[in-house]
Amino acid sequence: INFNDIKEWKAALCLLRSSPNLVELEMLARPEEDNLVRPGLSFWAESNQFDCPFDQLRVVRIVDVVGIRPELDFVKFLLANSPSLEKLTVKPVSNDGGLDLLKELVRYRRASIQAEVIYVDP
Repeated sequence: INFNDIKEWKAALCLLRSSPNLVELEMLARPEEDNLVRPGLSFWAESNQFDCPFDQLRVVRIVDVVGIRPELDFVKFLLANSPSLEKLTVKPVSNDGGLDLLKELVRYRRASIQAEVIYVDP
């Protein structure tokens, strides 16, 4: 998913909402040069208006994360809406800003008390 493209955000949300029995999710973050996101827009942060509990989701893996706000908001959205989540693995595209990324990820509220956030070195 290109987190800079709101059309891809909406398509991803549609797929997620259409898959209530999804147990594992693996995504490739595709950072693109073209930034189509308007400043201040936070689609995933505002997606709490949608009733989107992912009751069966247990494992999430997101690779090639660069740490842009829409990516982080997506992770926050998944953590807040996945009461059965056991493991969320994030693998950044590079080590640049890795510690800051990890610090932010572990601060997010989780619907599952068992949810473990794992940072994998690139």
